Amino acid sequence: MGTTLFFVVVAGIVAMVGYRHLSSRYGSREAADAWSKIADEFGLDLQLPSMAAEWSMRGEVGGIPIEVKTATRRVGKSRVRYTQVEAGGGRLGQGVVLCSEGVWQGLRKAFKGEDIQLRDPEFDNAVCVSGREVAAVAMLNDMARRRVIGLVNLGAQVREGSIAYEERGVMADQYRIHNLLKAMLSAAPPLQMEVTELPTKLAENGLRDPNEDVRVRNMSLLVRHYPGRGETREACLKALGDVSVRVRLVAASALPEEGFSIIKTIAEAEIEDSDVRADAIAAITEFGVERARPTLAQTLRSRQETVRRATISAIGKLRDEHFVESLCKLTKAGTEKTLVALTKTFATLGDGRAEPALVGMLTDPSVEVKKAAAHALGSLGSVHSMQHLLPFTKGLLDESGLKSVAKIALAKIQTRIGDSGDGRLSIVEHEVREGALSLVAESGQLGLVEESAEVRQSEEEEEEAT
Repeated sequence: MGTTLFFVVVAGIVAMVGYRHLSSRYGSREAADAWSKIADEFGLDLQLPSMAAEWSMRGEVGGIPIEVKTATRRVGKSRVRYTQVEAGGGRLGQGVVLCSEGVWQGLRKAFKGEDIQLRDPEFDNAVCVSGREVAAVAMLNDMARRRVIGLVNLGAQVREGSIAYEERGVMADQYRIHNLLKAMLSAAPPLQMEVTELPTKLAENGLRDPNEDVRVRNMSLLVRHYPGRGETREACLKALGDVSVRVRLVAASALPEEGFSIIKTIAEAEIEDSDVRADAIAAITEFGVERARPTLAQTLRSRQETVRRATISAIGKLRDEHFVESLCKLTKAGTEKTLVALTKTFATLGDGRAEPALVGMLTDPSVEVKKAAAHALGSLGSVHSMQHLLPFTKGLLDESGLKSVAKIALAKIQTRIGDSGDGRLSIVEHEVREGALSLVAESGQLGLVEESAEVRQSEEEEEEAT
C-alpha cells in the first residue's frame, strides 16, 4: 500500500512538471506569434532571440518612438519577467507626470501638496497631475484630457517624458498590445510641446475649450505668467466676447483701458453669482480710487453679503476714507465674516470716526468679532477705547485669546498717545489690582494701573499650572 502511494505521488509530480513545461512552451509560442503580428502591423523591428533572453520590438510611428520589451527583475528570492511598453522617447510632457488618481496617489498628493487641478471634474477625478502647473494646463486641452483618461484607464502613465506601461509576465494578448500602442500614439502628439509654445497653448485653450472652468483656468495663467505679450493681449480682446462672465472678467482685468467698463458692469450687475461680482470688485481697485469709488458706493449697498464684504475689503485696499461713515452703519448687523472684514478696513484706514462703532462691536456675541474690534482699536482708539478694553484684561485664563489682544491694543494706544502728561493717559505701577483705573498724581488724569512684577510672576505661574 505504501509503495503504491509513493508511485502515485511521483507520477503526479511528473505530470505537473510536464504540464507546466508544455504550458510555458505554448505560452511562449502564443506570445511570439502576437509580438510578430504587432511588429508587422506597426512596422517595428522585432527581436526574439529565445524564450530565455529578453524580447524587444522598436520603431517609430508618425514621428513617435515606441518600444515594447521584456525585462527581468529580482523580486525577493525570485527572478520575475515583465513586459514594458513605452512611447515618446523622453520628449513628452515638459516634466509633467500623469497617472491614475488612485488611493495611494491621493495620499501622496496630500502629503506633498501636489494637486494640479484642470477644473474638469471627469479628468481631475481620473488623473493625478503633478509637475509644472503652466505646462500641465497648457498641454491638456480637451482632446488631450480625453485621451489621457483612456491611457490611465488602461494602466499607463506619463513620466520622464514618455508614456509608459508595465505588466508582469510576457504579454501574449495581441489585441491588448494593439490597444495600448494605439492609445499611446493617439495621446502623444498633444503632449509634444516646446516651452516657447506655452503662451500660445494657454491662449488657445482659454478661447476654445468647451469647459468654462478650464477656459478661466487657462486665461488666468496666461495673464499672470505672460503679461504684456502680444498673444496675451490678443487673446484677452477676443475673450471679452466670451459667453462666460468669468472668462470676460479675467480678460478684462488684463486690459487697462478696454477692460474697465467690462469690470464695472460685472461688479454692478445684480446677478446671482456673487463670487464673480466680488472678483470684479477686487479687480476694479487696480484702476484707482477715483474710478472705483462710484462702483464701490453702489456695491456697498448690495443685498448680497459676499458683495458687501468684497467692497469693504476693496475700500481698505484703496484706503478711501470717504466711506468711513457708511462703513460704521454696517457694524450694526452682518455675519461674523463681514464684521471682521469691517474691523480690518477700519484698522487700515486709521480714521478716529470709526472708534464708536468699534467700541460697540466689543459687545458682539462673537469672540472673533470682539478680538478683531480690539485689534482695530489698538490702531485708532483713544482714552475712551481704553476704558472699554480694560474689562477684557482681567482674569487668569485666556482660552479665546481675547485677553491678550486687549492687552496689546491697550499698549499700542498708550504708545501712540505718548508719555504721561497734562491731558494724557498714563500707565502707572501701583500695588492695587491690575486693570484698575487711577488718577495720575502729576496731572490728575485718568490712568491705567500696570500690573506689578509680583502680579505678573504670579499670573505666569498660574497660567503654566493650568
